[in-house]
Amino acid sequence: MDEPIHDAADSDAAKKNTPPAGGGTPPANDAERVKALEKENQQLKQQVVDLQGQVDELLAAQKAAANRTKAQTLVRKLERQGLKFGSDEEKDAEIGRLAGLSDEAFAASEAAYGRLAQALPGKADAGDKSRQADTTDCGCDKTKAADGTTPPLRTDAGVRPLTVDDRSDSLEDQLKQGFQQAYDERLARVQG
Repeated sequence: MDEPIHDAADSDAAKKNTPPAGGGTPPANDAERVKALEKENQQLKQQVVDLQGQVDELLAAQKAAANRTKAQTLVRKLERQGLKFGSDEEKDAEIGRLAGLSDEAFAASEAAYGRLAQALPGKADAGDKSRQADTTDCGCDKTKAADGTTPPLRTDAGVRPLTVDDRSDSLEDQLKQGFQQAYDERLARVQG
């Protein structure tokens, strides 16, 4: 039973003479204590800034890895569709360029590559059928069409514009026209 009383006395003495968290002797007055706390506060703020920088770096690395994966997927898709890169260095350079693009620019590049892949020769699809129909309709040289060269473009698409009434449709104009028409009909009845 003597031990608990001894421990309580030691803990009371320890509470009165506790050194600061950094170790050393306790400050003699409040001004020194405030300076010590401000110094500790500055150190903690610097640690927060450093840790935030590390988090930002990790997030940027994660986004770069995701962008690189998207770019590699697009390049593989293009290769399956028949687009050929000259060498592995050119392929890697294109993957790096695509990975460095913003999301909007990547989407635009992806759409452009999609249109390019559809226009590649050797793809038998509806586009080829329409190109064949164009060469037969234009009356161009059939030997050039057989060679695979594109036919000359037509200037007339065969589309007529819609006939549109250019008159203004305000209520005042409609009333004027109605009154004029009624007057003309009445005048025709009186004369006729």
